[in-house]
Amino acid sequence: MFKMVASKIQLNKVESEICTLVKEFCSHYNKANAETEPLVARITGGWVRDKLLGNDSNDLDIAINNMTGEQFAEKLCAFLQDRGLETHSLHTIDKNPSKSKHLETCTTKLFDVPVDFVNLRSEEYTMESRIPKVEFGTPYDDAMRRDATLNAMFYNITEDKIEDFTKKGFQDLNDGILRTPLPPRQTFIDDPLRVLRLIRFASRFNFQIDPQTYQAMRDPGIHQSFNHKISKGRVYTEMHKTLTSANPFYALDLIQGAHLSRVIFTTNESSPEIESIYENLDQHLKSLVETIPKLLKSHTTFASVFPGMQEPLILSLVLSGFKGLKGPDPAKPKNSIPLAGVITKEGLNFPNTQVDNVIACVESEDSYHNLVKNGKSMKRSELGFALRKLGKNWQMVHFYNLCLDYLRHGDEPIPHYDEFYKHVHDCKLDDVYTLKHIINGKELAKLLDRKPGIWMGETLDRILIWQLDNPDISKETFIENLNDIVHLP
Repeated sequence: MFKMVASKIQLNKVESEICTLVKEFCSHYNKANAETEPLVARITGGWVRDKLLGNDSNDLDIAINNMTGEQFAEKLCAFLQDRGLETHSLHTIDKNPSKSKHLETCTTKLFDVPVDFVNLRSEEYTMESRIPKVEFGTPYDDAMRRDATLNAMFYNITEDKIEDFTKKGFQDLNDGILRTPLPPRQTFIDDPLRVLRLIRFASRFNFQIDPQTYQAMRDPGIHQSFNHKISKGRVYTEMHKTLTSANPFYALDLIQGAHLSRVIFTTNESSPEIESIYENLDQHLKSLVETIPKLLKSHTTFASVFPGMQEPLILSLVLSGFKGLKGPDPAKPKNSIPLAGVITKEGLNFPNTQVDNVIACVESEDSYHNLVKNGKSMKRSELGFALRKLGKNWQMVHFYNLCLDYLRHGDEPIPHYDEFYKHVHDCKLDDVYTLKHIINGKELAKLLDRKPGIWMGETLDRILIWQLDNPDISKETFIENLNDIVHLP
């Protein structure tokens, strides 16, 4: 997989100003501290990768060799102030291993661009914890602890050159290969989240994962370590970025090929039926990968709306097999919610909005299938009420069910879904969930000279039915016929 990779970093105007400033400060510091190890500043990680690929990046992380990031930033700001140059406040992010912040980072702005400063470091893990012992390290140490060789290159600001201490980063970037700097099994045991990170980078850049690295991802010991060491918050961060990437189905293919489906889409609930679903989940993902991209290529309407519903739709398709099953609500354990929602919320830590989206899709299959089958023969009010129950999710529910039927039956059901979709549009019911009553409850009580009460809910429903069946009638005409419409005793 050949990539057009630059052999030299091309700095834009602001990057050039930042690097010139940092270089001048390092030179000034080294002259004043000639007896100590020379101060060297390096831009690390994703910025180097992206610049070599010809992409812009605002992810500026500068690693320092002989002091902390905070010490460097303080001295740099003093250097700027002595020369009458603008400075910004410093913000130090303290060590917080529970949130994967293993060494303090200091952030400030240079030329209005956020820059993070941190010292070069080495990491030593134990089998029991994902939290490493962190110490000052050499450039080699810092490069070898990273998740992939192509993310381990540095741009040496002082010498204006790329440094590839793994000896493989530049070539792997050029070839589109993701591999770990250290032996992959040890890398993944140390921090199993790197499995998901490599899958995310593969889907983002359409890169391949090195066979030895990918084989290590299949190791059951790493799968077990994943559940033991990784917080759900970190899983969410990676899965959110992956499912919203340009190639999410490639990521699903890598997940199923590494037998990671159950590891990622997990729940503590267990039953023979749940076990059966998990046994077939890798194959289900493989089927999704083989079919849904074809539908996206052939169905222009689906392709046009897909970007706006990509993440919850894919999640729903992955979890479709859990339809009808329930588990305890993570927020209120005494209550039960659909199991697809439990997995999305507890297993993946997705926000409630996406949990609701997934539940709406997965639990809609039977009712929506009947709606597609019978919708054209329904009165406008019946169809409108059915769509209002789905709310703003109705289009996502529509294409979710189209995908499921396509997965099972190929092209055969597509015309039925397209005809129903067109019928909804022709009936001007696309946004029926936003339709408001032609009069509110206060107006209704006043017009009928009745006190507000439980009668109002049912009456307002009858009014909405009338509105849907008479969409072009004015409010004045409605009021004239109010008594005939509401049929109150």
